[in-house]
Amino acid sequence: MAPEKIVATKFDAAGNPTRSRPVCAYPAEAVYNGSGDINDAANFSCRTPKLQERTVTPSDLVNIRNSLTQRTLMLPNR
Repeated sequence: MAPEKIVATKFDAAGNPTRSRPVCAYPAEAVYNGSGDINDAANFSCRTPKLQERTVTPSDLVNIRNSLTQRTLMLPNR
């Protein structure tokens, strides 16, 4: 099973830890809990942001089609 997060740590020249942060599995992001030392990973949580719903318009479809056409023209051996 894949880990939910990995803690990354920055060390100073003497080898002492100066900062740690969780590295969250995509699409989650590290978010400060609001209290405690901002340099300690224990004060952060991995949270997945809510995606905004978006309506696809006819102009979006034209832009997508044009982009795909340009890609085909630029990469004829695909």
